[in-house]
Amino acid sequence: MPRFYADTERRRLTPSEVDALVDRNFRGGIDDFNKWVRRVTSETLPAWTAGKSRKLFIQVGDGLIDGTPVGDASYWLAPPPKGYTGGRARGSWHPSLDNPKSEDIELDKTGNASKEAGEAIADAFEIGQSAFWTSNVPYILRLAHGWSRQAPNGWVPRALRQISNQFRV
Repeated sequence: MPRFYADTERRRLTPSEVDALVDRNFRGGIDDFNKWVRRVTSETLPAWTAGKSRKLFIQVGDGLIDGTPVGDASYWLAPPPKGYTGGRARGSWHPSLDNPKSEDIELDKTGNASKEAGEAIADAFEIGQSAFWTSNVPYILRLAHGWSRQAPNGWVPRALRQISNQFRV
């Protein structure tokens, strides 16, 4: 069953409001309706879908980056290597279009450069392309499955649940 929403609010229109909408916009009958369907499917829908895809890509990246635990040597049994600072995994997320990145890239331990790159990738995204977030640190899967004390239950499923709740139609 299609859902009709008021333009400015996320509330369902009443049946009489839907009837008025149809009468107002499709006075010419089936020809007006067909023109509307063609316009929506060729212009409005692709633009809406691309916009939602861009927003989703950015939010997935933000969830992955912000949720990635940062190493805290105070929990370690052995002393950290000289010059150690945490954040290698957080800064290892890199966005790309069409193919995941496989090479090592300069790390930004804050994750801010990765977020900025993600916004640039999202801006370049077009319908039909694939967009990826990739981390090439060898222990990223262990972190994703709860290897860290800071995220013992893993952060990826939690981040994806939060994002999916925002994109329900």
